[in-house]
Amino acid sequence: MQVKKIPISKIIVPTTRVTAVYDEEMASLLHETLQTMGMLQPVVLVQTSDGYHLVDGLHRLQEKIAAKETVIDAVIYEGEAKEALLMNLVLNRGRGKTKASEMVMVMGGLTTEYGLDSDVIAEKTGLTRDYIEKFLRISQAAPSVIDLLDQEVIGVGAAYEISRLPTRNQQNEVCAKSRIYNYTVKELHAL
Repeated sequence: MQVKKIPISKIIVPTTRVTAVYDEEMASLLHETLQTMGMLQPVVLVQTSDGYHLVDGLHRLQEKIAAKETVIDAVIYEGEAKEALLMNLVLNRGRGKTKASEMVMVMGGLTTEYGLDSDVIAEKTGLTRDYIEKFLRISQAAPSVIDLLDQEVIGVGAAYEISRLPTRNQQNEVCAKSRIYNYTVKELHAL
């Protein structure tokens, strides 16, 4: 693995990606650490025919931009945009807390934009087929389901069960009730 200095202006931040969620304290800690020690871990990029796609390191990149720096240390992989998404999915999910809606969007994009099925995504990411299938099903659900996921009112299992309801009206109705009543996955499965 080789670290290179890459012009920040050449980096493409995909609109569909998974980003680790930092609370105010963690964001402040990152800022202070970068100010004191510099960037200890390079960002990860995939070089495609149209530029460098950011895989991992959005917060570090944003700190460099805020400091008006023009280059950043990066580990570069060759590939296509879909490889950048696959790597992004694995690296950021493995770090901890991420927004479920971003997981849904990335997995949905891998299937609709790049024609990857759950078996291929599982093979390339190490995630289980069942886990991927749940996110793919949720990606077809009413927006209210994804909103509840992001607000952590419901978990992935509950979101999956709600997304199995045949109409978006039914999904929206259960989501509205979920704000008041804490359904179990078993109860939602029985609906």
